[in-house]
Amino acid sequence: MPVAKTPPLAGMTLLRGWRAPLRVQIGALFLTLLAAVSLALGVVASRQSRALVDEATMASFAGAADLALQELRRLEGTARNAAEALAADPIAQAATAEESRVGLHAPMGDSRADLHSLAAILRAGSDISAAYVGWPNGDFVLLRPVGPLAGRQPDVLARLLSLPAGAIWLAQWSSEGGQRFDYLDGDLGLIETRRRPEFHFDPRLRPWFVDASAADGTIVTHPYRFFTTGSPGISAAKRSTSGAVAGVDLSLWDLSLRLPAGRPVPSTQAVVVDRAGVVLADADAERLRRIVVSRPGNGPVDHSKLPMASELNSPVVTALAERWRADPQSFSGLVEVGGREWRAALAPLDTHGLALAIAAATDELGAGPNAIRDRLLLVCALALALAVPIVWLAARLVARPVEAFAREAEAVARLDFSARPPLATPVAELARLDESVASMRGALRSFDAVSRGFAEEQDSHGVLASTLDALMTAGEATRGVAWVGDGRDGPPDVVVVRGDWPALPQAGAVSAVPELVRRIAAADGPFAAVAAADDPALGELAGGSGRLALLCVPLRAGGERVIGVLAVARPADDGRDFSASVLSLSQAIARPVALAVDRCRLIASQRAALEQLRLLETAVSRLNDLILITEAEPIEAPDGPRIVYVNAAFERRTGFTRAEAIGATPRILQGPKTDRAELARIHEAMRHWQPVRSELVNYTKDGREMWLELDIVPIADATGWFTNWVAVERDVTERKKVEAAARVSQERFQLVAQATSDVIWDWEMASDAIWWNDGLLTIFGHDPAKVQPCSESWTSRIHPDDRDRVVGGIHAIIDGDGRSWMDEYRFVRGDGSFAMVIDRGFVIRDATGAALRMLGSMTDVTERRELDERLRQSQKLEAVGQLTGGVAHDFNNLLTVIIGNAEVLVEGLADDPALLPLAEMTATAGERAAELTGRLLAFARRQALEPRIVDLAALLPGMEALLRRTLSGNIDFSIAVAEGLWPAMVDPGQLEVAILNLALNARDAMPDGGRLTIAAENVVLDPDYARAHQEVTPGSYVMLFVADTGTGMPPDVADRAFDPFFTTKEVGKGSGLGLSMVYGFVKQSRGHAIIETGVGVGTTVRLYLPRANAARPAAPVAAPTRPPTGAAEHILLVEDHQLVRENALGQLLALGYRVTAVATGPEGLAVVEGPADIDLLFTDVIMPGGMNGRQLADAARRLRPGLPVLLTSGYADQGVIEGGPEDAGYPLLSKPYRRDGLAAKVRAVLDGR
Repeated sequence: MPVAKTPPLAGMTLLRGWRAPLRVQIGALFLTLLAAVSLALGVVASRQSRALVDEATMASFAGAADLALQELRRLEGTARNAAEALAADPIAQAATAEESRVGLHAPMGDSRADLHSLAAILRAGSDISAAYVGWPNGDFVLLRPVGPLAGRQPDVLARLLSLPAGAIWLAQWSSEGGQRFDYLDGDLGLIETRRRPEFHFDPRLRPWFVDASAADGTIVTHPYRFFTTGSPGISAAKRSTSGAVAGVDLSLWDLSLRLPAGRPVPSTQAVVVDRAGVVLADADAERLRRIVVSRPGNGPVDHSKLPMASELNSPVVTALAERWRADPQSFSGLVEVGGREWRAALAPLDTHGLALAIAAATDELGAGPNAIRDRLLLVCALALALAVPIVWLAARLVARPVEAFAREAEAVARLDFSARPPLATPVAELARLDESVASMRGALRSFDAVSRGFAEEQDSHGVLASTLDALMTAGEATRGVAWVGDGRDGPPDVVVVRGDWPALPQAGAVSAVPELVRRIAAADGPFAAVAAADDPALGELAGGSGRLALLCVPLRAGGERVIGVLAVARPADDGRDFSASVLSLSQAIARPVALAVDRCRLIASQRAALEQLRLLETAVSRLNDLILITEAEPIEAPDGPRIVYVNAAFERRTGFTRAEAIGATPRILQGPKTDRAELARIHEAMRHWQPVRSELVNYTKDGREMWLELDIVPIADATGWFTNWVAVERDVTERKKVEAAARVSQERFQLVAQATSDVIWDWEMASDAIWWNDGLLTIFGHDPAKVQPCSESWTSRIHPDDRDRVVGGIHAIIDGDGRSWMDEYRFVRGDGSFAMVIDRGFVIRDATGAALRMLGSMTDVTERRELDERLRQSQKLEAVGQLTGGVAHDFNNLLTVIIGNAEVLVEGLADDPALLPLAEMTATAGERAAELTGRLLAFARRQALEPRIVDLAALLPGMEALLRRTLSGNIDFSIAVAEGLWPAMVDPGQLEVAILNLALNARDAMPDGGRLTIAAENVVLDPDYARAHQEVTPGSYVMLFVADTGTGMPPDVADRAFDPFFTTKEVGKGSGLGLSMVYGFVKQSRGHAIIETGVGVGTTVRLYLPRANAARPAAPVAAPTRPPTGAAEHILLVEDHQLVRENALGQLLALGYRVTAVATGPEGLAVVEGPADIDLLFTDVIMPGGMNGRQLADAARRLRPGLPVLLTSGYADQGVIEGGPEDAGYPLLSKPYRRDGLAAKVRAVLDGR
């Protein structure tokens, strides 16, 4: 249901009903002021009284604390003095009670005589309740006043001790025999004795005795409840020179009696408490006495028998005691306990943890200030009642003239501007006010005329004319001019002239601004002036003779903006000036006139703006961009501001008609894929009236997606108030599709760059910017974020020897029309080393063929090139090995014949001195040739090896003598063998030759002397090492290294050191086969060899020999003293070389064997298949005919299992020699062999060794 709203004037009508006459209001005002002053005085007086009471209370509390502290100090001083005096008395100087003539067994007269010193101490201090002495042997004596001398508690003592009549003193004796109580009169005469033999009091167990015995001075105990009287007090004690302890007791009853002095009100609670909450003094002494007397005592220093604060039945005391126990600090403030507020304080009294707790109820403290306040308010009320009639009379006298002016105002409100008779009043101010009202009526008449002109005129010229007429009428002027314009930026736009003299110029625009116009525009408001009638500065007002009185009025609209001026004139010869009312009128009409003129001009400009708007709307309707205008608010509404305008492009692109769109919100274009986060960002910008640019997915009316680029700006009116939002929306769907495709392409490129193991680079030609992927860091150690972002990051890292070639090559492609580029060069790594890389690039060109970008990849091929180099080296060595092996095979066949025949000649020519040297020379030459072919075969890894288990720890020391003879005297030589060295599987003879060759090379490298070290140790080569070194098998090895301090080798020489026939020595001093033989021997032994060298640092050759599986080497077989002969065994000889076959046949026959000789493997197999007995198959390995020696041996073993086989070859192919039908090797006799070697080997095979 709609709710009816109160009309705007309803509230005002209600207030008008409550209005009262002025006299009533004046009277009420004075009375209210008087009442407020009276109330303020009462409140201030009450607060000041309360503050004085609080201050006095706290001063009283502080005084009570000081009094309690002084009383404690006085009591402690009294106790100390008494204890010190007693300790110096002869009674305390004795070592025992018997010595001092006091005690249970002392004569009674003597005992009482010595008690006078104790009585003197008690009489000297009225607060001392007992004096006593304890001895180290346990004796104890105490004297206590129990009569009139017992202070403020004689009745208590009389009741507690059951005193006999006339008793003034009580003497207490204690020793091992028990206790005795003597009741004495005033002269210490005995009245009655009471013995307590069953009770023993040992002073040595009391704290005062223990503390005083350990202290050098006087000690004072913590307050406690006395054993006999049950009252609170303290004890002071001091050890004498004899070891006895003298002490006194002081009662704290006086402290309780002094506390009431600090009680500001009767309810004040004041107690002295310790940290445990035990009450030692109470302002209500009687309360404390009742509690103390009502309970039995159990001995001294028994705090539990002194009353606790909670036992006083005072909640505020209990609360303050708890506060002191929890936080022993000073406190002053208000506390609320038991439903009552208290002004409370806690004041520490000493170092024993004592404090004065004092509190007073605030309601009692405030009783006095409240009474003062009440009396003051009563006096003010009486004064207010007496002032009412006086104020009423004064208000009536003051209100009469104002009532008359009210009637005048009612007439003006009725637009009655007729004259009234002047007001008769003795008050000068009221008379001036009446004159002003009369002048105001005249001004209002003129203002009314001006207002009518505003309503009737439609242009600025008519408004100015009617205004000049009214102003001239009011001021009795004869001429007037109005200039429209600011008077600064050029001549006025309009000039209106009014008057009736002939020389008056016509109205219209002027070509120059008169000086008068400038002066008026610069003025703050209307002003009057006098000028000569012919003064040219008056502009259009000038004319005639004499002087003119001028009234000048600046017209301002919108703050300080001057839009024009008014000026009227009349002759000044009569001495009259423009009246104040006319000036006021001009002041009053200046702004309305300016606003009216401004309004007329604004209407004209709006007409022109409407025409411009029509043109703009026509242009907007023909745009392809969507234009959408909405209301400025509500921003926070559920649907946002509503649409007020859309252009034709909006209708074409979205499918919504203008009628459908206007009144709706932009959300009609949103859909499932509209980015909500982006909408939130737009909303946040609109909340702060900020322009915003965005891109969003919107939807047409039929649901098609479209990407819009939005520019949304707020539109404000002239006052700065935002009225609308304008959105210019451009369809960027096609651009988004292109961007999406480019983004996918870029993402694919990034994924490829991340997935590849190469370095990817992208070079932007125009900016010379180059981008690297992370491979630059992972592969080469350069962080892409830290390298130069230009092509220098690439060119500066190319090897100097390659840079010109590579840079020239790539620029030749870029400057030409090529599409791709590839080069191989060295690229520096982050650690300073160089990597061999293959770099490929692809040029991207524009439509004109100019290079825009270049995209490429860099591949590290260092390891591949090293592997290629090692492969080439291996292939080269393999090829040389094949060549040298083949040559050595043929040479060995020939040398077998030569050496065999030479041996026969040497034996046959033993008696011919002329021919024997020639035969021996022939044999020696054959031996030298055999040695040379052996080296060739060793390099080619084709020599016949006889690997055994070798203990290098024994072999190396065994070669020491030979090596020392080989080396020069200026070379230091040492052999070092690691402890626990493994045995190696190697041919020991060839190993010795290899060591000797390495020693000779070292000697030649140290012509001026040096040091040669041969050492052996155990090593394990892991898979990583094996992957880095070709032909290395991971496992355990015995490493033998030979190190010299010679000249060393440069890298290019070291790379070829293992090549056959390569030497740096002079011709005739080296064959170039030493190191190649060593290398071939080690590789053939399934080992590994490396060289570590450098110019000037010497050379180290490391030989890695395979570790043997067995623990010990086999024992050497003793060589026979003469060649063994045969026993007519049948040997099948298979040899393809005729000369070798005939030589072997002859030697075997000479040794006593039966021999069948054939030339090929198939021929030999035919003999084996025959019936003949065969004791040994002796066959060459390399033979033509389709069957080599190994194959023949295998076939023969299959036909005749267990048949002994001996192979011979000058070219040992391990793949041919090793293995057998049962994977067992066949023994081998290497060519060229000698007769002794042939005889021994044949015999050994036949004998099964």
